[in-house]
Amino acid sequence: MDDAIPSPPCIAVAHDDAYAAHATVTLLSVLDHSPGARLFAIVPTDFRQEPEMRRALGSALTLIRIATEQFAGLKTWVGGSVAAYTRLALAEALPLRRVIYLDSDVIVRHDLTQLWATDLSGAVLGAVPDVAFADRERLGFSSTAPYFNSGVLLIDLDRWRQENVGAQTLAWAQANPERLSWSDQCAMNWVLQGRWLALDPTWNMQAQQFGGSTRWGFRFDRRQKGDPAIVHFTMPNACGRLSDAEGKPWRFLCEHPWRHSYIRTLARTPWLHPRFDDNFPHNRITRLLRRRAGWALPIYLRLREII
Repeated sequence: MDDAIPSPPCIAVAHDDAYAAHATVTLLSVLDHSPGARLFAIVPTDFRQEPEMRRALGSALTLIRIATEQFAGLKTWVGGSVAAYTRLALAEALPLRRVIYLDSDVIVRHDLTQLWATDLSGAVLGAVPDVAFADRERLGFSSTAPYFNSGVLLIDLDRWRQENVGAQTLAWAQANPERLSWSDQCAMNWVLQGRWLALDPTWNMQAQQFGGSTRWGFRFDRRQKGDPAIVHFTMPNACGRLSDAEGKPWRFLCEHPWRHSYIRTLARTPWLHPRFDDNFPHNRITRLLRRRAGWALPIYLRLREII
């Protein structure tokens, strides 16, 4: 590792109570492969689940509470919250030179030392291109413009501070809500045009890379293939009502091949088991048919519409 880069790796997440269990799984998977890593969680001032996180992560965790009023009213995606914007305060909250930021829906499967030591060559951050983003025109980009997924970021915090990236991103998001398909991810992409380095895809393997299109729409390949360093449970860019449209491993209908990595890690936390809030009888039948008799699934769904 370059002597100029401090050791050990520093890893940060940013979340609220709704994602506390998922963030803990992410950080626990970091410790499984990088046991010396320093862990930071950026949370709202009223965060309630610190004891549970500490039971799972111990002294490796530093929890930092920040006020979220500055993010009130910002546009979020369906099911999201303004807690997503708190990562824009990483540079002010952390007295560090660089950090690896992780979304709270990722599983780390390899040592992060190689990622941590990546030479950013003057870029503000390193990220993996998003493989499914389709709203470049809405954002004001050309159809071929680079666009990164912000679920895994290697950030030069010194340069971020020097260039005032957090404040610029927040201001742009406040001024352009109609152009934000994915809240602060879109805003960061706008602000950081030409100032980010593309990383190897293994550091942020997204849903589209674990399946493909069939006559029924997008389908996950339920066999675990390859050796991804970081699995990011993004939502697939599904087409059609018979597609595998659910990518989050805590959802009953999720068919992601690495889903059980999340569930096994969750079992080592105070939460123990996922809360499947979509575990309804009709979804049980849907999953059974999808796995055992795919030909019957369209018939069943049509009958449900009629009945």
